[in-house]
Formats: sequence, structure tokens, C-alpha cells
Amino acid sequence: MKRVLVVIFFLGFGLMVRGQVVDRFSDGDFTNNPPWSGDGADFYVNSYGQLQLRALGAGSSYLSVPFPRPNLDSCEWRFFIRQNFAPSSSNYGRIYLTSDQENTEGSLNGYYLQFGEQLSADAIELFRQNGTASVSVCRGMNGKIAAAFSLYVKVIRMPGGNWEIWTAPDSLLHYSLEANGVDAGIQQADWFSIRSVYTSGNVGNFYFDDVYAGLFLSDTIPPVIQNVSPANASEIKICFSETMNAAAATPSPYRFSGLGSPLAVIRDSLNADCYHLELNGSMISGNRYTLSCIGLTDATGNILADSSIDFIYYPSSTGANGEIIISEIYFEPLSSSTLPDGEFVELYNRSSLSINLKDWILSDGSSDGIIPDFQLLPGAYVALHATSTVSAFSGIQTSVSVPSFPTLNNDVGDQLVLKNRDGEIINVTTFSDDSYHNTSKLTGGWSIERLDFNYTCDEIDNWYASVDPLKGSPGRANSVHGFYSDTIAPVITSIFPIDSFHVELTFSEPVFAGINDTSHYFLSDGVNRLFIESVQIENGNTKALITTAGKLNDHLYSISIYSYSDCSGNYGSEKPILFGFPKPALAGDILINELLSYPKENGTDYVELYNRSANFIDLQNWTIVEGDYLNPTQIRSEGKISNTHFMLAPGAYFVLSKAKKLIYAQYFCKDPGAFLNVDDFPDYNVGDGSAIIKDPNGFVIDEMNYSDALHFPLLSDLKGVSLERTTFLSANESGLWHSAASTAGFGTPGYKNSQLNLQGKEAIELSPAIFSPDNDGYQDVLSIYYSYPKIGTVLSVYIFDVEGRLVKKLVDGETVSNEGVIIWDGSTQEKEQAASGTYILVATAFDADGNRSMNKKAVVLIRQV
Repeated sequence: MKRVLVVIFFLGFGLMVRGQVVDRFSDGDFTNNPPWSGDGADFYVNSYGQLQLRALGAGSSYLSVPFPRPNLDSCEWRFFIRQNFAPSSSNYGRIYLTSDQENTEGSLNGYYLQFGEQLSADAIELFRQNGTASVSVCRGMNGKIAAAFSLYVKVIRMPGGNWEIWTAPDSLLHYSLEANGVDAGIQQADWFSIRSVYTSGNVGNFYFDDVYAGLFLSDTIPPVIQNVSPANASEIKICFSETMNAAAATPSPYRFSGLGSPLAVIRDSLNADCYHLELNGSMISGNRYTLSCIGLTDATGNILADSSIDFIYYPSSTGANGEIIISEIYFEPLSSSTLPDGEFVELYNRSSLSINLKDWILSDGSSDGIIPDFQLLPGAYVALHATSTVSAFSGIQTSVSVPSFPTLNNDVGDQLVLKNRDGEIINVTTFSDDSYHNTSKLTGGWSIERLDFNYTCDEIDNWYASVDPLKGSPGRANSVHGFYSDTIAPVITSIFPIDSFHVELTFSEPVFAGINDTSHYFLSDGVNRLFIESVQIENGNTKALITTAGKLNDHLYSISIYSYSDCSGNYGSEKPILFGFPKPALAGDILINELLSYPKENGTDYVELYNRSANFIDLQNWTIVEGDYLNPTQIRSEGKISNTHFMLAPGAYFVLSKAKKLIYAQYFCKDPGAFLNVDDFPDYNVGDGSAIIKDPNGFVIDEMNYSDALHFPLLSDLKGVSLERTTFLSANESGLWHSAASTAGFGTPGYKNSQLNLQGKEAIELSPAIFSPDNDGYQDVLSIYYSYPKIGTVLSVYIFDVEGRLVKKLVDGETVSNEGVIIWDGSTQEKEQAASGTYILVATAFDADGNRSMNKKAVVLIRQV
């Protein structure tokens, strides 16, 4: 049927020939060929070649085109209609199949289809109108158009006044009978019309396309088998591309390998093009079967070619968490890409069961796509896409169009939630430009693919840009694959008392394992345990809202949580965390304490903050700014630190960056909870500039001017070396900054600086003086404690035997922090065991001012025999 329609439309963009109307609106015009009249100012042809409402305010608008016919018998109407809202008595559409008046807003004689009504039982309904009174001719299924919808509609008027309404969900035009009735009250036609009734919120939410009105279009297209799927071990469901003749509902045309003809055939109650075959026996899981169909025709006599369908039977399942996963996402299409020109979300069945996706939901939080009847076999893929992009995916065999498919956000991405028909969450995936992990593909045209199918938690680092030659792999195996694991435990990153009875906890990642159970929490005022009435989990399990029984005041409190974990099973710390009500910050309360402007390869720059005040400070709506070196008021870029409450405790360190996990991978990080990703984090990867932090009112709390000159002059390579504050004085002076020590990995993100000036005395101490490296747990290593008052000290520590021969270089010309410890495990430079005996430790040090020192210490190594 579709092919006939395409041939007609090929005759021109729009035609009115011998009492018929054809218009696809692809010429961008509706005033000519054919000429539509009426409220033309309220409509336009959009960039997709569809007629769309564009009214200025609430009202009613119509367009009409001449459709003169002396008799309606053997006539047919076809059109596409989309109403992007839930219809009501104030928002609905009408298609006047025939009318004796051009203006459909008054008295007339004709037939119309109504799309929308009062309450939620909205159905497609055909009415005959005489004057201003309307009588129902036939009505489709209640609730069919209760929500926003897109449909292809076909109406047939047969001799004697027999009417049939058919609908198809997409442009493949696999029509199903919606309703039928008899009415011959009107025979003549003069006009075909479109009418929209709307409130101010829906002035642009009506769409129309692919209009045909004329004589019945004969069907010369033979039917095909669309889908064969096992309903259970003794029942097969078969669906055809169109309505079949009566023989399709009998056992005789079907043969099933090993089991013969079915015992009975029952037509599907919801889809008249599908049939349920009751088998003469049961199938065995994992076995291959063949269903043969012989001698079938469609309703108009077109012959179905004798067909044999092979498949492997698997028991079906309703689907459990993690059995179906989101395996690929295409959220930024480009017409120039080799991928289909439309967004898609691919699913993969990682279970050993066949799972029917009928009525499953794919949601992005703002819209829910309802997946149609589709059997996803074990180890199989399917690409889901919008009904409007069916033609673009015609070459992808394992693809399914989804009504109300979510519109995926570019760049910033979305969180996609997949639910089964019972509303149970099966998989959750959050994506954004960061999911590409490839800056050259950020402009779009590539899909992102899941790396490890066995890791089903929501983790952005388990996604990468496709490396497939076609820029994606919809409906087939991914081009990227590997192993991913999460070993980082969740931590509480912020505790904010909203008021005297409510406390908000923010976690570094989604948490589970009884996190909503009040017995898992211990809240104390330092003396007594305080009772918690309830815990409400929010924001995808990343926040907990606690309601206390007693009133909180301006005191110090502590809270700890027991037995909570992330999706991977990493359990968080039960250590109590202090919190209190926040205070406004004064200039210098929060300091910029460390800055990395030259990141390592595959790294990122960062800024560390330190709260030197005695107060809890809320960083909500604070900004981190990059200014010009010579003129800091000249802003290069800035980003908001947090849109939500984010508390910084007294004496706490906190690190801001674009990607905290890149810092985890390259530096020692004592506290993973001391890191925050900032979406618009400034780019400090330049030679010099100014780093500034501002409160929500725009007041500067701290700033620093940075340049290469602040680094230790003996460093030959600054890549990966951070600048650390040497004291907690707030003045912005160059002497306050120094390169992080090499012994600290050239950076201390989230903990005490390696170059913090302690103003101590020089010292080298050994413990114990006699050690025995025999791995018995007692005095197995020599600990060398050092302390130097000058920042930027370069230290060498060598071990010699009593003959003066070098045994081991423990530290060889490295910049060190003011104080620390070095370990000798009794091994030699050649990684052999040093013999028992007396050894001499020599520590030499010098600083940038030319000061030099040497310390010698004796140590005894004993090996047990």
C-alpha cells in the first residue's frame, strides 16, 4: 500500500486532479498546487516539509482545499497527523473528510474525524455533521490518543456507506483496523479541511502531512511476515505487514517443524495483523525450529510468497535489573555522518532468556518512549529511534521505532532510565560530551558505546566514542570493548542543614544498601544521640534528606552512616563527619591553596581551596574565575562551582577541576570526597593568569596571580607540577608560592601541601637504630625522618657500607617537602638483600639560596639465621 502512495506523490509536490487532493507540502507552500484557503496566516510549512500550526494566541484555525465529488462511495483518505500534547476539550484536531462549506467553524454538512475530547479516554472518532449537530459513526479504542501522538491515518468509504478507519504508527504504513461503521447520510463532497482548536500553550503543536483524498487506492503489494516470536514453550506469535484473509486464522496454512500443524490459531485482540498459534507440543530451550506458511493472501488477494522462518527458542522473561542494558547512544546526529540521520539508543540482552520489550519505557525524565511489541533474544541488539526517523533507519534490520522517543540533549546529555512494563528500573545510563573521551569527536556524528557489558552500573568512564568505520554500530556488536571496574568507595561530599529539622547529605556517587533506613544513621550533638524520623533519597540516590525529631541549633554536630555502598559494592566510611550551620564568608576565609596549570598528558588542571576559617561555608552559587595576569578584572572565563548546597568544613581542602578521575589516576589522593567536577571550569593551561573565587554576590574572597616565575628555578619541566601555597597568609605575594615537592609526586590535591612552611629546625632521625628486615612484622624497615625549614630543599639520601662502598640510593637529588619520612627495606641498589652489619646513612641537602648541609648516621642491619 505504501508503494502505491509513493507513486501518487511522485506526480508532484501537490495536485488536485479529477476530484482528488494530493499534497506532501515538500514544495514549502500550501497556497498553490493545490490552493488551500482559510486562516493561512496561522500555518506554515516547517523545515521537515510538514504543515504546522503557528498561531499568535489561543483560538481555532482551519485550512480547506476543494474536493468536489458527486459520490463518496469507493473513496479513500490518507494523511499524517501529529499532536504534541495530551488532547482535551480545549485542545483537539479535526480532519473534515468532506464538507459542503469552506469554513468549517460554522453550520455545514459533512464527515469529520475528531482527535481529542474531554477526560482521558481520547479515541479517534468519525462523526457526521448536519448543520451544527454531530452524530458518531464509529469510534476507535479508548485511550489511543490520550497522550501526545503521531499517526498515519487511512479512511475508506465503501459502497453502501460502510466506513473503515485504519492507523499506522510510522511511515512503513503497516495499517491496523481502528474502527468501522455504517452511515450513508451524505453522498456529495465539496471541500477537504484541517481544523485545530487550541489554548495558548499549544499554538505550535499541530502537524499535518502526506494528504491524499480521492478514489480508493487499490492494493497490489503482497503481504510479508513482519515478526515471529515465541510467546511461551507451546505458543508462537506471527505478525504480518497488513490485514490477511480469513485463512490466516485457521491452522491449515501453517507447519511447525517436529510438531506439525498448530492445534488452534487465535487473532490478536490488540493487533489484527497478528495471530497466536497454539502448538501441538512444547519447544525445548536452545533448539532451532522452522515455521512454514503456505497459501496465504492478504485481504485483497495479494499472495504471500511461501515462507519458512527459522528461529531458536529461548524461554521468555519480563526482565530483571541489568539483564537488558543500554549499549550505544547516538545523541548528536550530523547529516554528513555515515550513521542514520536520527538519534538512537541501542539495547543489548545480556541474559540467557528471550525478553519481550512491549510496553517497556525509555525515559529521559521529561518524556517517556513506549517500546512496541519486540522480542529481544539473548545476545541480541536492537536500536530504538523516533517514529519520525523510520525511513532513516530502514537499512538497520534490528531497529524499532518508539512513539514519544525522548529527545536527547546535545553536549550536556541526559540520564536515560530503562524500565520494564511493571515499572521496575532495568538500567540507568548518564551521558554527555565527556562520554566520548575523545575531543576530536565532540562535534557529533559519532555514537558512544559501552565498553564493558558486565559492568552495568551508571559510570561515564565505561563509555567511549565508537571506532567503527561507520562511526557507530546500531543493531550489532560494539566496536569498543574491554574491562572496567570501580574500586573507589562512595563518600559524603557535603552536609547541609537546610533548617532546624532537615539535613541534606550529598554523596560522591549514587549509593545503595539500605541508605533510606534510619537505623543506618548515627546523629550526635557530641553528648547525646539524636533521633532521626525519616530519610528521603533523592536525585538518583546521590542525596539523602534527613528529618530530625528534635530541633537543631547553632552547635557542632556529627553524623555517620553504616553499611552503605555504591553500585559496584564499594562500602563507604563509617567515620563520623562534623557539620554545622553555615556562616557567610569574609575575604580570605577561603583560600586558593594549590593550582596546577600545566597538566600531564591526558590530565587536567585543577584549583584547590582551603577553608582557614572556623566556620562551615556553603559554596552554592560561588564562581571560579580565570582573569588576565596583568589585569585580573579582565575575565577570560568563569564557572559556577555548585548549583546546589555544598559545604566546606573548617580546615578542609577541596579540589575543583573538569574531570576529577583524571587527577585520581595521576596523583595520590587521600580523600576522593574532596573533589568536585565543575562543568564550566576555566582553562588555566596558559603561561600566566589570575585565579579568583567569588561568593554569590560577586565579592572576591581570594585571588592569586600565577606565572612560570613562581616555580622552583631548578625544575626543567613544569608539566604536572602544581604551585602550592607556603603559608595560610591571605596576601597575594610571589613568596607565598612554590612548586610542589617531587617526593609528593609534584602535587598534593585534597590534602596538606608538601611545601607548607613549618618554620622548624633541620633534623635527620632514624628509627629504629637496629632493624631486621625478615618480614616478621617487628622492626622490618628503617624509617628516616627528615625536617628542613627552607622550602624547595633538594635532598639526596645514600646508604654506604663501612668500607665506603655505595649500597643503595634512597633519594637522589629530589625536591622534598618540609618534613617527611623515607623507608629503607634492607635491599641493595641491585635489588638484592643487604648482608647483616653496620651501614652509614649520608643525607645531603641544598636549597635555592645556596645553603648546603650533610648528615651522617650509623644503622645496624641484622638478619635472623
